[in-house]
Amino acid sequence: MKKQGLDHDERITTPGDFYYNNLTAFAEAKVSFFECSKCAKAYFGGLIDCEQEMGMENSTRKEDLICKPCLMKQMSVGRNTCTKGHGTKAIDWKCMFCCSVALFMCKGGTLWFCDDCHNNAKAICGNPKAHKNCNGVNCPLNVPHPPPSSDHKKSAFPLGCSICRAEHLEKFSA
Repeated sequence: MKKQGLDHDERITTPGDFYYNNLTAFAEAKVSFFECSKCAKAYFGGLIDCEQEMGMENSTRKEDLICKPCLMKQMSVGRNTCTKGHGTKAIDWKCMFCCSVALFMCKGGTLWFCDDCHNNAKAICGNPKAHKNCNGVNCPLNVPHPPPSSDHKKSAFPLGCSICRAEHLEKFSA
């Protein structure tokens, strides 16, 4: 509820409203929780309104319910090899200076750059103030990752297998 900003909703803060000062009841009415089909742990699955708008509330299959840690493991996020055997060439890497997918590997394979950062490499590499650090807030990658740094030992991070990610997305677009 707090991550979605719903803890400040007027239904919670308006005296006399059914949900006034009752965040738990409001949460039960607004958000979905599911059981992961891989690890059997409960996880936050989004807002109920979103499911209803997309007509998904009755069409989601149990085997498609996967929590983020299991999904990350399934796509080899954080590993430099694919768990399904797609090889190291299929692994995408995080840009070492921002929260984008790296497209370039430079300096003997120790620096990973997205297109933007590669084009500004001279200004970025020696200047930590030029690094774009999400600090884990509203990150476009939507996975936990190390902060930006010119030191590959501190910031090089595999985002997982591009083939596995494409196969996963293909399931949902079919």
